[in-house]
Amino acid sequence: MSFFSMFRHVLRAVGVAAALAATASSWGQISISDSEKALLPDYCKFAQTGDFGNELYHAPSDGMKKLIARNGENQWNMHHYCKGLVYFARSRKGGIPAAEKKKQLEQFVLECDYMINNATGTFPLLPEIWTNRGVAQATLSLYSNAITSFDRAIAISPTFVRAYAQKAEVFVKKGDMAQMRAVIAAARTAGVSSPHLDELAKLK
Repeated sequence: MSFFSMFRHVLRAVGVAAALAATASSWGQISISDSEKALLPDYCKFAQTGDFGNELYHAPSDGMKKLIARNGENQWNMHHYCKGLVYFARSRKGGIPAAEKKKQLEQFVLECDYMINNATGTFPLLPEIWTNRGVAQATLSLYSNAITSFDRAIAISPTFVRAYAQKAEVFVKKGDMAQMRAVIAAARTAGVSSPHLDELAKLK
């Protein structure tokens, strides 16, 4: 174990992992309303920070233990992704200035990057994180980056249908219908389908 990993483990043990998290993300500088929290996935209720939950590394709740059994140690970083989901939701609100929308989406991508770069073991949420990262990048018109994100999601989970659908949507935006149809064909080869893909397949 590296010195950094040992140091981080000690900090977590005394409930001050925020000292390290703050170097990669400004999670202490966002105010999250109750209505925003209500829209978040249930796993966001079990996180280290007061923004979401009050989990302590040395004394996790029963709910946190169940999530650790599923997500591994990655669950201790989940407050980054949960905060990112707040940024993502804010970017989709109507009427916000373009500059603010861009900022919220870029913050979301950064939080996804933190989760991806620090993921360990088999982390079942990675396909979702890669796909949502791609959606944000596509919204920013970063189409090549978005396609890469969708491809990473598919590489991890070849039956993750949302990644195929969102990748196909990018090619529709680019006006490349041949590539869009190729994505749909790849999805069908992988044995996955959805109403979304079926609707896209009808486009000419």
